[in-house]
Amino acid sequence: MITKTLTLIRHAKSSWSDPNLPDRQRPLNKRGIRDLAKMNHLLSHMHLQPDLVLCSTAKRTLETMEGLKSALAVDEDNLKFVEHLYEADASQLISEIILRPDAVEHLALIGHNPGLTDLLNQLCGIHFSNLATCAIAQMRFDCVHWSEITQQQGILQLLISPKAVDADS
Repeated sequence: MITKTLTLIRHAKSSWSDPNLPDRQRPLNKRGIRDLAKMNHLLSHMHLQPDLVLCSTAKRTLETMEGLKSALAVDEDNLKFVEHLYEADASQLISEIILRPDAVEHLALIGHNPGLTDLLNQLCGIHFSNLATCAIAQMRFDCVHWSEITQQQGILQLLISPKAVDADS
């Protein structure tokens, strides 16, 4: 059976310390940096390297991608910055996903809520209230083409957050 794997990564916790800073420019805060280190360590042992990573261009997503770069084996060949992932809703995210070539078997998105949570719920037929900051959700689809992912329920394979990592420690 041919499968497609979709990994959703919500950016790590960002700072609200400067109220004059535009939302797109907000950096990670101390907790976000700490959570990112935990998740990077965990991912480095899980070998979840995607064929392609799509990353929002907001500062907090770029910093999240940098923090996970080694664990995800991200380099210039498998990374694409997509400006309109910022504030994208589930339907916009699906539109971006189905554009990917079928040779990409594992696709990762680094982005924002509520779009990522809504996408997870829609594609897996679940009701998850909130994908936490720095959380990672991974689903599998039994299909050949990315355009087929909306024609079936995805199978949730992984849902992990920094708090869950703390609970296991």
